[in-house]
Amino acid sequence: MIGNGELDGFSAIIHLGLARHAKVPRIESQGINLNRFREADNSGRISNGKIVVNGPDLIPCSVDSEYVLQDGLSTGLEVSHDAGGYVCNETLYRTLYALDTDVDRRVPCTFIHLPPSEEMDFKAQLNLVKRVSAIVVQPPHIEVAGALFRNGNQWMVSRRSSGLHEGLWEFPGGKLEPGESVLDALIRECDEELGWSIRPIQLFERVDHVYSHASVELEFWICAYEGDNPPALRSHTEHRWVAKEDLGKLDWLEADIPLIKRIQSLD
Repeated sequence: MIGNGELDGFSAIIHLGLARHAKVPRIESQGINLNRFREADNSGRISNGKIVVNGPDLIPCSVDSEYVLQDGLSTGLEVSHDAGGYVCNETLYRTLYALDTDVDRRVPCTFIHLPPSEEMDFKAQLNLVKRVSAIVVQPPHIEVAGALFRNGNQWMVSRRSSGLHEGLWEFPGGKLEPGESVLDALIRECDEELGWSIRPIQLFERVDHVYSHASVELEFWICAYEGDNPPALRSHTEHRWVAKEDLGKLDWLEADIPLIKRIQSLD
């Protein structure tokens, strides 16, 4: 169905599976391109090796599992980064792979592993699935603070290390916590992500963007940092100082692209 592009009418895809030895439910963050069958499936098939030849090793779920946990579910739901080597992972990976090749539409997709009924009764399981479904189908609105560091004609950019936007470039920063101001979020995020003490100087740009999984409102501030230490690699695989005319050569988060154009318009 997905491969034929028949996605009209679907708001999301939420796979469910049984995790026999689990104590609490888990939401998967990605599909892994590897079967590791210890026994035959219902059709008698045993598979060990790549699920999709020449497919990517990992495909992130198009639902932000960390955000789902933040919406009041952190005490009853865990994030898993490995759906196992059996049918559950294969189903998830094949779905994500098919969705990844459908360029016309992006459908939120995730997988929830439920524990046995002895650990979590059916009513509690059903309520959990309903709550996750509501979060997935109605994308949240997220406020984000972004820090801009400039050195003459160069701007510091960072490459994401994991998650839905792994490998894409962005400016450092992150989501505001409940009750937190933009300036407080900037200071906290730069300390957590970069290990830098910073001072926000001036609001540079506001950007509104709608992803399939969320709408985001971003405030980007020109900031100064203290000391001579290079930025730490905690949430990113790389930091780089890039001349403004070269910023467009990188593969950016969609929400940051209007900001790139604004920077390149500067004298």
